[in-house]
Amino acid sequence: MAHEDKWEQWREYYRGDKTPELLKQASIVQVNIMFSVAKTFVSRLYYRNPRVRVLPTRANLVDSARILEYIDEGIMSDAELDMKTTFKLAMQDGFLYGTGIVTYGYQQSKNVGPDTTKKKGKPWIDRVKTEDFVVPYGCQSILDAPWAARRVIIPMWEFKEDKRFKNKRGVEGNYRYGMRDMNYSNIGSGGHHTP
Repeated sequence: MAHEDKWEQWREYYRGDKTPELLKQASIVQVNIMFSVAKTFVSRLYYRNPRVRVLPTRANLVDSARILEYIDEGIMSDAELDMKTTFKLAMQDGFLYGTGIVTYGYQQSKNVGPDTTKKKGKPWIDRVKTEDFVVPYGCQSILDAPWAARRVIIPMWEFKEDKRFKNKRGVEGNYRYGMRDMNYSNIGSGGHHTP
């Protein structure tokens, strides 16, 4: 099972926020083993960027396959896309919670939503926090899921200014973030926060 009830505890251990009572004694040196193991695990698994290999289906497409490889390699090494950081964070989520989720796409139109990092005519990639990803109960794998959902939280002022939404009068926010949701602490600044 996913042990979702323990995710907060594991996050606190990783960050060094939760210490068993025995270790609070002044005579014991505290070492955050969870942090060390997670960082070692991720860096050992992802030590270099993946390579793209395009195999032609016909002999006359060999040159086209090489061109496509070259283009894909350029996209993957794009500093704006920052795939390496995204994949490392997803791998860290996989270590801590058992699941690491990455979404990707291509921005076809002008960005009008809360995520200002997506540029028109460019591919994008995002890490989805594990607790913000939902599939129907009983799915053993993402491949079994008839649907999947991602929770996106935006500040109320941004919702009210967004022209895509109608009938906004009288709407109030019902979500309050605290220590559990530190990744949302800069939600109004438009930047990204990485744990």
